[in-house]
Amino acid sequence: MAGDFDDFAARYKKEDDDRKRLAEEIGPEWFALRGFVAALAQDGKEFDGRKLEWVPDAACLVLDSVGAFLQQREINGNVSDCRIRFDRKPIGPNQVWVDERSPLEPEVWSLEPTIVDNNFRWSITNVGVPRPAFSSAELSQRIGIKLAEVHLAYRKHYEDWSPVKKIG
Repeated sequence: MAGDFDDFAARYKKEDDDRKRLAEEIGPEWFALRGFVAALAQDGKEFDGRKLEWVPDAACLVLDSVGAFLQQREINGNVSDCRIRFDRKPIGPNQVWVDERSPLEPEVWSLEPTIVDNNFRWSITNVGVPRPAFSSAELSQRIGIKLAEVHLAYRKHYEDWSPVKKIG
């Protein structure tokens, strides 16, 4: 029985240590993730003949008409509730959208920080099971891939779209 209690106490201590470590590392890791995502554009990456762009004021990676918005909340100066929203790109000055609403529903990835094999990792909590855990560099690549997929879906919508109602 003593081994069972000792195992429980050791697991609790490790989980408590991991929680404290996550609280300390989430802010720096979030900003590292933003840096990796921005680097996709700064490195001149292209997809479908279009260059990725980084919009620092919106913390958004843009591909043509869509964007991946890196969003977080701060409570008492601490980063929390990190997420990536895939949606239309931010509109610039003196620009308007043809459609008031985006033709595609935004997709949001909720990120959960975790410790795996003593390394900080991000899990995407709302996109199915199992939930792989990614380093910030790996997650930035996943964000780029998802943005390209959203771009293709957006482009397909407008390829099939016509302002004139089809008859027959």
